[in-house]
Amino acid sequence: MPEVVLVTPSEFVQTLRHSSLPTIVTEGSDDYAVFRRVEERLSELGVSLMPVGGKQTVLEIFKCRDQFRQIRTAFIMDRDLWIFAAVPQEYADDAIIITDGYSIENDLYRDGDMEALLLANERAAFFNDLKEIVKWYSFAVRRRLDGGDVELDCHPRRVLNDAGQIDPSFALQVGYTGPCTELCDDIREKYARLLRGKTLLSLLLKYLSHKDRAIKHSRKSLMEAASVRGGAYIKRIYDTLERIFY
Repeated sequence: MPEVVLVTPSEFVQTLRHSSLPTIVTEGSDDYAVFRRVEERLSELGVSLMPVGGKQTVLEIFKCRDQFRQIRTAFIMDRDLWIFAAVPQEYADDAIIITDGYSIENDLYRDGDMEALLLANERAAFFNDLKEIVKWYSFAVRRRLDGGDVELDCHPRRVLNDAGQIDPSFALQVGYTGPCTELCDDIREKYARLLRGKTLLSLLLKYLSHKDRAIKHSRKSLMEAASVRGGAYIKRIYDTLERIFY
């Protein structure tokens, strides 16, 4: 296996310091499938995408923006846990575009009406799983907001057992003691916006990519289809980018 070369925030800043191209700084390489159409729409300006490997790196580069004022830049990032609190004032900047939902997956999930692909029996099982996932997630979010060290990036198959209930061994491992009543109802009602997007898509794909399914879907194909569809949430990002660069 080839060695993975990690690029530091300062190295990205150095690249931008010596660039003449207007640049969109994004979190990860997966974003390219979504935002490459922005490159096409802004091609006459030569706008370039720069995926940097995570939100914290985007924020570190943003803090150094005075070092590359010679080019116009935009910074796109997931809202993440800021969805349960205010965005820090230091990042309330016109050059920063934050997803409406927890992540870009949440915005595309809603734009793409992805649940319409579920068959009736799949839909019933999906929503049963979702109810249990939200119980665990509300617990984990509360712990994280209170400063606890708890995972949020748990795959649904790890959280739930074959009966669609929270797996007792998983609950013991993470210290799960029950849902957070303060958050659970709100997340259940607004799950498409508030539940971690990768978790939500993984749960949907548990059914849409099942081995016995005649037509199977993948995360990347669902996201690309939703981005092409051009719903309200991705359009908001595209329109903001056009205002920044024109």
